[in-house]
Amino acid sequence: MLQQTQVERVIPKYRQFLRTYPTLRALARADAGDVRRLWYPLGYNARPFRLHSIARESVARYGGRLPDSAEALRALPPLGDVLIAGSLYLAGEALRLNRELPD
Repeated sequence: MLQQTQVERVIPKYRQFLRTYPTLRALARADAGDVRRLWYPLGYNARPFRLHSIARESVARYGGRLPDSAEALRALPPLGDVLIAGSLYLAGEALRLNRELPD
């Protein structure tokens, strides 16, 4: 959400997104059009569809959790290497700090 969008505009949408879709399962069950409407007007309108698709794949293939390897993440709908690396880094930091990442 933050790519080329001002933080002040993202924060309320981010909070609304997490309230509406608190888990990957909730996002996967949602109507893709509803996900896109919630995302609007942040731009990059293909992203909510990709997130929805990733959530559906994660539920179907990984029990509702994101996979923990770069290879498995690359098998999901289009995720770039930077996002994959960042996700794996954050997951590693959560493990190092003995904390769970939110669903």
